[in-house]
Amino acid sequence: MTSSADFVTLKPGRDGFTPTVPVAVLQLLWRLEDSGFRVEANGPNVRVSPGAKLTDEDRAALVRWKPHVLCLLEYEPPPI
Repeated sequence: MTSSADFVTLKPGRDGFTPTVPVAVLQLLWRLEDSGFRVEANGPNVRVSPGAKLTDEDRAALVRWKPHVLCLLEYEPPPI
C-alpha cells in the first residue's frame, strides 16, 4: 500500500504542469547520478550511459518507473 508520503509534488514547471512523482523515482535517479550514470530522455525512451554498467535491479526499476522517469527528465522547473 502506498501513502501520500510516498509521493512528491513539484512546483509548477515553466509550462504550468505540476508533476507528482513517487519518491522511489527520485531516489533511483539520484542514486544513478551519484554512481556516475548519465540519464537522459531520448524521445519516448530513457537513455543511460554507460548502460553496460547498469545492474539488473536498476534496469528493472527504470522499466517499472519509465513514465515517471521521463516526466522528471523533461520537467523544466520554474525560474528562481
